[in-house]
Amino acid sequence: MTSPTAPGPAATAEAAAHTPGHQHHPRQGDSGAFTYDCAAYLAQEHSIAQFVSLHATHRTGRGHETGLTPPCGAVPDALFVHIETLPAAAGGTPDAACGHRHKHAAFGDVLSLLRAPALEALDRRFPVGVLIDNVGPWMASDADLLFALNTLRTWLPPGSAIAFTHATADTGLAPNTRWRAPAIRARRNRTAARLTRATGLAYRYRNRAQIEHLLAPWPLTGPGVAPAHTFFAGTPRTITADQHGSTYAAVALHPDQGPHHHVGTSRTRPPDPTGLAPPPAGGAREDAR
Repeated sequence: MTSPTAPGPAATAEAAAHTPGHQHHPRQGDSGAFTYDCAAYLAQEHSIAQFVSLHATHRTGRGHETGLTPPCGAVPDALFVHIETLPAAAGGTPDAACGHRHKHAAFGDVLSLLRAPALEALDRRFPVGVLIDNVGPWMASDADLLFALNTLRTWLPPGSAIAFTHATADTGLAPNTRWRAPAIRARRNRTAARLTRATGLAYRYRNRAQIEHLLAPWPLTGPGVAPAHTFFAGTPRTITADQHGSTYAAVALHPDQGPHHHVGTSRTRPPDPTGLAPPPAGGAREDAR
């Protein structure tokens, strides 16, 4: 598997300097703020108008805030489907505050997820933005998580993008925290143990290199894999006290970023063993079922 590469200096500078002009909930954590900003970024800079938001929101423990602004608030005119990947028995709570579709579905069972009726509203002749907010830590197996991401990449049409956040035990991501590295690392270990006890599911941190491997072979835009709270420079937010820069974020772009918005474009595609590849632009629509 090849390492991800940046699209080029111009695209990198554009993404790094982009500052969406939206207001955030005053207690928005770094992961949620990035996902919100990224929805606005993908809509404005990549003309994406339909999104799938996958999130693992365990709200029974300290530090997991309620009432945060969902990413659909950043692009109110876009089509959104929200997927809560933690089962209700494990504390997953889909937020039904907005008027978009919501459902429970395990990311590990990605083939069933992508065929779910909730995704039938998406038109895969056009780009889809997928916002994956801290789902990875709840999948302990690298092989299972990589399979899910590879299947998702096969399913997504040209011009699409994956915005990805993942909790990490790496230290020094936030200013003035490197000297507190042992204490921060111990705290994160306690947090992982507490979440595992509360849900019955293993909670696993990953480092920067592991996250880069998961997101290859799609190229990464902006700063690559970077602390979530620094990804969109200049965007105002307040990081909750428990965060301490504990989350990495990245935006991976479909390798085909050509004129995918125009109906009638013809492309030759590799064989698709999953049967999930999208139809070519201008072809008959093939809904995810």
